[in-house]
Order: sequence, then structure tokens, then C-alpha cells
Amino acid sequence: MPVARRLTMPTLSLLHAAQPKPAPVRVAGRAAQPRPARIVTMTVRVGTGDAAAARRALQQLPDAASHLCVVVDLDRKRDVACLYVELDASETDAAMVLLMRSLRSAEFGPIRRAARRPARS
Repeated sequence: MPVARRLTMPTLSLLHAAQPKPAPVRVAGRAAQPRPARIVTMTVRVGTGDAAAARRALQQLPDAASHLCVVVDLDRKRDVACLYVELDASETDAAMVLLMRSLRSAEFGPIRRAARRPARS
């Protein structure tokens, strides 16, 4: 008689960790450089008093110093700060989670491909 196994749903973090990393492209028998990062611009709107807290929260991203760029546009009449965050497309989910946990009033706008090319390391 077969033994019944209990199947459980894996957690989201396990699913994310189980995704394979992109392998470097092989050209003529040798490993080439990995594909370049896809930089996007994420728009976030917060109160002017929360702009510094939003920047601090984004600095907690892994490897944030290497590819994170934040431009803040202040609108004093409406008491709103609009942050234009340039980061790797794979980091957008983590950035949104950090902002939602630290700032309940954060409003997210469009995520677009960045106009600039990433700096070479």
C-alpha cells in the first residue's frame, strides 16, 4: 500500500531562492561577461517629511550603493516629495517591500526603463 505524503505549499522566499540565476553567456568555448543589468526608474510619492526616511529605507537594499540613484522632487504647495529611484529591475520588488514596511503612506507610480546606461564596474 503506498504511503500518502502530505504536500505543503512552499513559502514565497523559498520559491524566490529556488529560481536559477542567469548563467554567463558562453562564446567560442569561453565564458563571456554576464548580461548587463536592466536599469529602471521607479516613481514613489511620499510626504515631504518622509523623504529622508524613504531614502534611508532604500539604502537597506543589498548592494544598494553600487547601483541605486534617488532623485527627489519636492512640491512644497502640496507637501509631497516625488522620488525617482533608479535601480536594477530585479530589485524593484525588494524596494517596494522595504518602502511599504517603513512608510505606510508611500504611493507608487510607473516603473519605466531608465534613460541612462548603468555605470561600468
